[in-house]
Amino acid sequence: MSDTPRNTETRAEQALQRASNLLACINELTLDSALGDGGVHSVWAAHHLGDMTKGVIDEALDDIAKARSVVG
Repeated sequence: MSDTPRNTETRAEQALQRASNLLACINELTLDSALGDGGVHSVWAAHHLGDMTKGVIDEALDDIAKARSVVG
């Protein structure tokens, strides 16, 4: 698959959707922990999902920056 601006845009959209889904999981886990239902495992799961989400967003931003440098 060639690395065209359109492909980069599609990958970025997919990454943002994935990040949104991960953030929704984080919200549920932290709410469970705050209400006392989740325990320490929910806190650690939310922490690790936060790291994953950051990685997804950082990679999408890197792809966008690379595509802009190729086009511009």
